Amino acid sequence: MSSFQAFQWRKTKLPPRHGNIVELLKRHEDEIRTSGVTVFSDSAEPTALSDCNWNTLPAKTIALASPKQRQCDQRKAPSQRFVPQELVVTRQYDLGEFKPARIFGAGDRILVQGGAGWKILGIDGLAVAEQKGVVAGILFDGIARRFISLDLSGTLRFHALADGRTSHTIQLGAGAYGSVQMGRCGGRLILFGHRTGPEGKGATILESISMSEPVPRPGSEPSLRLALEAPDPAVSVTGHSVYVASRGRIAALRPDLQLYDCIQGDFVPVALTVDPDGWIYLITDGFDERLLSLVTPQAESTMQYRILPPANRGSVPPLVGAGRQAYVIGGNRIVCIDQTGKLQWIRGTEGDPSGAVVSGDTLIVPDGKELAAFDGDGQRSVLCRFSGDSLAAAPPVFMEDGCGLVCGTRHMYRLGAPRC
Repeated sequence: MSSFQAFQWRKTKLPPRHGNIVELLKRHEDEIRTSGVTVFSDSAEPTALSDCNWNTLPAKTIALASPKQRQCDQRKAPSQRFVPQELVVTRQYDLGEFKPARIFGAGDRILVQGGAGWKILGIDGLAVAEQKGVVAGILFDGIARRFISLDLSGTLRFHALADGRTSHTIQLGAGAYGSVQMGRCGGRLILFGHRTGPEGKGATILESISMSEPVPRPGSEPSLRLALEAPDPAVSVTGHSVYVASRGRIAALRPDLQLYDCIQGDFVPVALTVDPDGWIYLITDGFDERLLSLVTPQAESTMQYRILPPANRGSVPPLVGAGRQAYVIGGNRIVCIDQTGKLQWIRGTEGDPSGAVVSGDTLIVPDGKELAAFDGDGQRSVLCRFSGDSLAAAPPVFMEDGCGLVCGTRHMYRLGAPRC
C-alpha cells in the first residue's frame, strides 16, 4: 500500500553568499536555537547553543557534532556494468583466521578489510602486503590504484594498491576514532563516525580533509570538523555534496562542510540516500510505522510509502536503481518501490540481504548459499551457487574485467563467466 500524503517540506532561505557555518548560524539563531546544536572550536569546550554568546565566538570555530553514529553512505556498486546471467567459481581464497568485512578489487590486486586489519592479495591468492591491527575505516580508489586507511589514533595513511606502501600520512589531531564511514566529495575526503577527544569526551563527527594538499602547511588545520548535537543523524555523501539529516531537518553541505541549503519537515530520520542528481531517499520513523519518502532537490515530496514489517526493521540506507526505483532492505525482505510510490515487488531471502548492491536496473544479493540477481520486474535468477559455504553479508564486488568477488563464511571467491 502506498500513500501520497507528503510531509510539509519547506526550504530554509539562506543568503546567496555567506561565510563559515558559525556566521550562518548567527543569522539563523532564532530558527535553530531549539534544535540541539552544539558549537565549539579547536580551543574551547563545546557550548550549548542556548548558552552561546555569539559576540565572543572565536574566528576559528569550525564545528558542529552528534552523540550516535548512523551508517552514512550507500554501498557503491559498479552501476551500468554488465552482469552475466551465470557465474562460476574460478578461484577460491583461504583467508585463515582473517574474517573479511569488505572487499575491493582493481586489476590484479584484491584488498580485503577485516576486523583485524587489511590484506592485499594477488590474483593467485598469495598475500602481497598486510597490516595487522584494527582500522577505523578504509576508502578505496581503484582508478588511482590506491587506498586510504584511518587508524584508531587518527592517522590517515595513503597506500599504493600494488604493494601497500605508504606514500604519506596526515595526522588529524589528538583523540581516538571508532568505526568511521569514509567517502569522497569534490576532491576532499569525508569522514563520518565516532571520535573521542583528548579530554575523553566522545561525539559523532563529520570531517573534511583536503586531498589536493596531502601534507598540511605548518600551523594549518589538516581538516574541518562538524558535529551535530541532534540525536541519530543520517549522512549521505555524493560527488558534490554532503547531506546530513537530523530530526526535522536535512542540511546540504559543500565539500568543505559549508552549509548552502536546508529543507525542513516533520520527521525523525532513520536512513538516508541521495542520488547524484540530488534526489533524497529518506526512511523515517513515525508513531507506529516507518516511511520511505522521496524528496526532490526543490524540496518537493513526490511520494511516501509505508514500509510494512518485517522490511521496516533495521536502518540500511535505501539502494537506488537506474530508474530511481528504491530498494528497502530489512528483516530478510526486499521491497522495490518506484519513484511515484507504487509498489513494484516484494521478495523474501534466505540470508541477510543487507550486502545487496545495484548494477544498472539489477539488484545483486548474497542470499544464503546463492548469489542472486533480481531484475526490474523482481524476477530472481541465480548467478552462482556455493554448495559447501554460505555467503556473508559483505557486498559483492564486480571489477572492470567482469569478474566478481564475494565473501563466504569460510572463503573468499573469485567469479567469472563459464568457459565455452
